[in-house]
Amino acid sequence: MICSTESFDADVVEGGAGDDRIILGPGRDRLILREGFDEDRVLDFRVGSDVLDFTEHIGVSSLQDLTVSQIGGSTVLLDRIGGRLVLTGIDEASLTSDVFMF
Repeated sequence: MICSTESFDADVVEGGAGDDRIILGPGRDRLILREGFDEDRVLDFRVGSDVLDFTEHIGVSSLQDLTVSQIGGSTVLLDRIGGRLVLTGIDEASLTSDVFMF
């Protein structure tokens, strides 16, 4: 996992290849998701604060390129090439367009 501080208030985080457990921490964070991010789990995503950044993912240019579903108490996002992102404790209905960057 790569983590760096930028002008986003807190952190810019990239899970990278492999399966990652990600803790974003306080502040407005940006999680970068490129193709090949495998299966990542965000343990503390905050709707209205944190952002999922797909701008560098060549297979995702809009929400229509993702499958979003509710599994138990978490939201699961799938890209079309095997990437799986779990937002632990987040209700799918709470994800608005301002959560995503394409």
